[in-house]
Amino acid sequence: MIEDKKKGKAFPTFLLLLAIILIGLGVACQFGYLDPVLEQIGLKAKNYDSTSTKKKNDKNTDTIEENALKKDDKEVVALYNKISNIRSKDYMNIYYQQDSLEIDKTDNKFKLLLAFNNLSDYNKLTTVNDEDMKKTYSDIFGNIEYKGETFDSNCREFVYNSESGSYTTEENASTCVLDGCKSKKEEILGGYKDANKIEIKTVVSFVNTCDKKYYKDYKYSSLAMEGETYKAGIIEKNQDKFDKYIYTFTLTDGSYVFTKVAKVV
Repeated sequence: MIEDKKKGKAFPTFLLLLAIILIGLGVACQFGYLDPVLEQIGLKAKNYDSTSTKKKNDKNTDTIEENALKKDDKEVVALYNKISNIRSKDYMNIYYQQDSLEIDKTDNKFKLLLAFNNLSDYNKLTTVNDEDMKKTYSDIFGNIEYKGETFDSNCREFVYNSESGSYTTEENASTCVLDGCKSKKEEILGGYKDANKIEIKTVVSFVNTCDKKYYKDYKYSSLAMEGETYKAGIIEKNQDKFDKYIYTFTLTDGSYVFTKVAKVV
């Protein structure tokens, strides 16, 4: 009888000790004291640390956010304005005719057109000299070789004279870009900057403002939406319906030069 009572008291004591041991093991595991033992018996993968992995992911996210540029950032707007004003029948849709475009492989006349459009009061100019063109050309394209030749810009043809090293203007109605009801509407979504480049992301629609129809393509064949009067921000608001593009400016000799356009796929 006495032995039975002793056994009855011993059992709860055993459970209490077992509970204390299990709690101790749990604490040891939580703080990593048993990691070497668990690694040895294969119950824990070596060098795996979920906390450090989370910190690493958080760091990557922080880096992306730190490098992000807003759509109205001065640097973003300035770079975009350098390459967006294209008033030429031959080149007005050059960025949207393929999924990717390397700028150094584009036609020389296109590059001259962009250089000209970055001159001060370019719409009023009747003559342009080589030195002014070379300066803006280098500012946009960096080390790509400059080569003077005749090009056009919306109702005007700039005839190059290699002897005088200058361009003179001639009216040419066949080169006019008549918008009418149709026009390209492109809106900046934002940018990204790292040690080597700046990328500008945009969304593009080709709009018939007369019938309030919005198309995905420059041929006005793929209708995306209709019924709303165009106003700034409407393309961004409906960006999921249109194609997006990335303009890349690569850091070269201390300046950002235009190097690539690519559709976001």
